[in-house]
Amino acid sequence: MMDEMEFVRRLKKAGLERDEERRLYAAALLNEALKEQGSKVTVVGGSIVALFTAGHYTTADLDFVAKNRTAVKKVLTSLGFTEVSSIRYVHETLGLIVEYMGENPLAERIDTIKIKDLEVDAISIEDVLVSKLEMLERGVDTEKSERQVKIIAYLLGSKIDEEYLMKRLVNKNLWELWTRIKAEVDNYGP
Repeated sequence: MMDEMEFVRRLKKAGLERDEERRLYAAALLNEALKEQGSKVTVVGGSIVALFTAGHYTTADLDFVAKNRTAVKKVLTSLGFTEVSSIRYVHETLGLIVEYMGENPLAERIDTIKIKDLEVDAISIEDVLVSKLEMLERGVDTEKSERQVKIIAYLLGSKIDEEYLMKRLVNKNLWELWTRIKAEVDNYGP
């Protein structure tokens, strides 16, 4: 099993300068360690928005889901993370904050992202949009969620699988909200 020294060494050796890439590589290393415990990481939340938008949106932590909470806690501790709350772990040496968001990615489509010599799963950009639009609709973290939706629409509009997104949004009565925000972005920018 990977220990803290190896985790730190490999993360530093990767030589990634952008924080979002560094966090994603840390997730891939964590994924490698969790596979030995019969689990795997799926990156969710702001980390994916930061990655997909090449840093136009930033976040300070790495949000992920994985099966088997006990294995997650064991692996994080063995890699040098300290538990500071029921979901938050901090690696003081690396200045890395991770949040374990449970077992369910709440997504229908999972993409595999290759980073350097490793791979890690992440929810699709379309599912990120669905999640952020749901938050907007419920009035949760509205300013941040709307900003993320607009940045994604502006930077990645042509890469979004509109058919898949429409299916997900129509089922959740969010299609009109998406088309309104998308029209604003198309006319005025993010």
